[in-house]
Amino acid sequence: MLKKDKSTRRVGSTAPVFMAGVLEYLAAEVLEITGNVCRQNRKKKITPRHMMIAIRTDLDLDEFARDTSIDGSGCIPNIPKLLAPKKSKQASGQREPAQSTPEKSKQRDLDSAPGAPLKKKKKHASSGADAN
Repeated sequence: MLKKDKSTRRVGSTAPVFMAGVLEYLAAEVLEITGNVCRQNRKKKITPRHMMIAIRTDLDLDEFARDTSIDGSGCIPNIPKLLAPKKSKQASGQREPAQSTPEKSKQRDLDSAPGAPLKKKKKHASSGADAN
């Protein structure tokens, strides 16, 4: 393989040994992180999908295998926040905020400006009826 490349005129006698060590390290690294992905998904068998997820989530391996595709692995699950369904505040049990007047919104903008002094939050007195 090294001699067919024709990028060098001479190949040392230890080059194949070094290349075998590099390939062994890469295989061990891929199998380790793929095993971790399988364990997180509570599966016992490594599938091409697990390998793809493992390679794409590791920065170094993703850069190394950027232009490769793994047959039968699908694609990385990614839903942009713009397309994700919005959670309604009423469904989660929270009440809607009251309509603010222009004076309150102006004051809120001034309070959040950089360099504005921080205000301490007021503590609300809790009644004994709220306790469980």
